[in-house]
Formats: sequence, structure tokens, C-alpha cells
Amino acid sequence: MAEARLSTKNQRDSHPFFVISIISLMTFMGVLTETSMNVTFPTLMKQFHVSLTTVQWVTTGYLLTVALLMLASAFLKRRFTNKQLFVCAALLFMTGDILGGVATSYWVLLLGRLIQAGCVGLTGPLMVNIIMDTVPATKFGTYMGMANLIILIAPALGPTFGGTVAYFASWRMIFWITLPVTALLLVLGVFKIKQYVPTQKYAFDWLRFILLSVALTSLIMGLNILGDPHG
Repeated sequence: MAEARLSTKNQRDSHPFFVISIISLMTFMGVLTETSMNVTFPTLMKQFHVSLTTVQWVTTGYLLTVALLMLASAFLKRRFTNKQLFVCAALLFMTGDILGGVATSYWVLLLGRLIQAGCVGLTGPLMVNIIMDTVPATKFGTYMGMANLIILIAPALGPTFGGTVAYFASWRMIFWITLPVTALLLVLGVFKIKQYVPTQKYAFDWLRFILLSVALTSLIMGLNILGDPHG
């Protein structure tokens, strides 16, 4: 018991800023691609012959998936290690990048975006959990501020980044440019991310999760139908 307490104390004293930065940057990549796609709607509508209401699911579906995964964040923290969650998030993002980059139809692109949303849905809560597990309470504000600063830059850069890439190259390059960066973060995370609290078997409330998922999805779809002037 004494060794466990000493280990925890050492972990808290280490202040893993580098680890928190890696996870924050991974979240940044997810938010960057989400906001970058907004400016590509006219191009996507023309290329895939879909309506504005349909093409909006590229971002609406992305945000909905993020929200649903965050509902399960407490279970994921208890059941899986930090490294497992991070690796899964990175692989989901990279899979979404590849699907988005090679998409020959709108539905392949949408599938890639839904898969890619798993990155932010996992790394957002993971970042907060690691800060809470390793940083003294007196420094929560400092670390949360620095981590969120990295993430909040993404919505400001996203439209400019997406518009510039789409203008000079192709909207597909949004995915190909972020792919190697994500791969680098994955390698760094595998070597640097540690487990600070033990995992345990934890029952997941599937019924409540499904009901909340159906309710949230229905709400979003209802609002989209009401907002469609041709609906």
C-alpha cells in the first residue's frame, strides 16, 4: 500500500506536460478537421450531387458521434488503460483520414467522418482524466488552461486551413495532410502515455446509453428536417 501511494505521489509530482500536450494535439487534429470541412460544403454538394441538408451530416454526424462517445467516458476510463484509449483514438482518426481521402461517394466520406469522430470522443475526456490523475489540485486551472488553449485554436484555424487547402489543392488533402501528423502523435503516445490508476471491470448501462443515443439522434434529425426549406 505504501509503495502504491509513493508511486501515485511520484506520478503527481512528475507533471506529465508532454503527455498532456500529445493528447491535446490529437484532440486538436480532430477539431481541426471538423471545422475545416465546413467550408467544403459547396464543393461536396457539387461533386457528390447531394443537398445541403445531407452534406451537413459530415459535421453534424461527427459532432453527434463525439457526444455519444463522451456519454460513455466514465465507463471507458474505468475499463481501459490510457494507452489503449489513445491508440484506439489515433487509429480511428487515421482510418477516417484514409476513408475520407479515397472516398468515391458521399456515404464513404460520411462513414469516414463518423469513424474519425471517435478520436475527439476518446481523447477529450482522456486529457481531462490524465490531468486529474497526475496534477495537484492547485495546478488544475493552469494545466486545463494550457491544454484547452491548444484545442481552442483549432476552430479558429479550421476554416482558414480547409479553405486554403481546398483552393490550392483538393478537399481530400485535408485528410492526407493530417494523416502523418496523427501517425507521429501515435508513436509518441505509445512510448510516453502511462497508466496512473488501475482499471477494473465495470458494468456498462447499455439500456440508458441506447435510449440517450436514440433521443439525441432523433432530436438532431428533427431539427435538420425543420431547418430544411425543401423538407
